Amino acid sequence: MTLDGRTAARFSVRGFVDGDEPSLLAAYNRVFAAVDPHFVPRTEREWRWAFRENPSGSRISLAVAEDGRVVAQYAGLGARVLVDGRATCFSQSVDSFVDPDFASGLARATAFVRAGEHYAATFGRPAGPDEAMWGLPVPAAWRIGKEKLGYAVIRSVNFLAAPRERLEGDVADVREFSSVPAEVERLFARVAASRGIIAVRDFAQLDWRYARHPRERYRFAGVVRSGALVAFAIARPATLADARGEALAEWLVPDDEPEAAKALRAWLARTAEREVLAFFADTAPEWLVFQRAGFRVRPSRYVQVGRSYVHGLTIQDLRRRFWWTLGDTDLV
Repeated sequence: MTLDGRTAARFSVRGFVDGDEPSLLAAYNRVFAAVDPHFVPRTEREWRWAFRENPSGSRISLAVAEDGRVVAQYAGLGARVLVDGRATCFSQSVDSFVDPDFASGLARATAFVRAGEHYAATFGRPAGPDEAMWGLPVPAAWRIGKEKLGYAVIRSVNFLAAPRERLEGDVADVREFSSVPAEVERLFARVAASRGIIAVRDFAQLDWRYARHPRERYRFAGVVRSGALVAFAIARPATLADARGEALAEWLVPDDEPEAAKALRAWLARTAEREVLAFFADTAPEWLVFQRAGFRVRPSRYVQVGRSYVHGLTIQDLRRRFWWTLGDTDLV
């Protein structure tokens, strides 16, 4: 039990256990509703999808008051990752919070930091599976994370946008799917071979992330040539960084398939009301390829931060070599 001397607010820090769901969800929904006028309360079904059904696992550390209330959470979504073909794990920090009704400012900050420290000690190497964590924190969480939890900036996130009229192309070779095709695994292996650090996109992961999402509905399309899936994309309408458009969630297109890429961008334009939005690291090959195809760079309020738990993987490595899309985040 931790006692903050100025506030006499007592809490303990531990991992999630069955039975925490009601208190955790009540605190989560109360905290986020207070800061976001567009917030939609999370259901237990949505929570279980995110934190119990992810094929790559999830991570939760909690601060719990003496009366059993969850007063802070530090949580993450697991991701199986390939680093130059070597299998390891990362986590994306999401849904972390501290209850403003808990004691005073100092105790609240202490509860959040202690939960974050427990998270790193439990899930970071050498005790846990993760070599690194990353996220897109709000400013308050970024400040605390930088001062107390070892956060460092990976990049200020810009994104790409194009009006649908700019993305012309023949969609005759594009095939729409009702879900994730099993052939995606062979395609992912082909793409991963030329991406230094990339989260695994096998059938189980993509099926969980998109086809079994409890709230959102996505569109699936690919290019099939001689019976083989040579390019694949997933998208849905979304509002991101004050832009509304068809948001590209997944893009599995090898660098040597420019015509397939053009066809899929044209498909995105056909399904978009106004614009197509795409998020890639500014070091990814797609960053320049999409600009040559008609996309323009726009700023966002997001800052990508991270922390490495091992000496052999640095923030500079994440900045230069970590390939990611919107689907790696919880934004779509």
